[in-house]
Amino acid sequence: MNNNSVSETSPPNPNEVDKKADEFIAKFREQIRLQRIDSIKRTSGKKSVMKNSTR
Repeated sequence: MNNNSVSETSPPNPNEVDKKADEFIAKFREQIRLQRIDSIKRTSGKKSVMKNSTR
């Protein structure tokens, strides 16, 4: 066994777990924000196409 690896039985460092969770949440929120922007752009594009096609 490699001495540099962490044993599976050792408890995780709570600070490291919090840091990883915060990073995950931040990435998740950013993805949701980008998806919302993309959805708004797609919806706006469809509305303008519909307005132009009725003329």
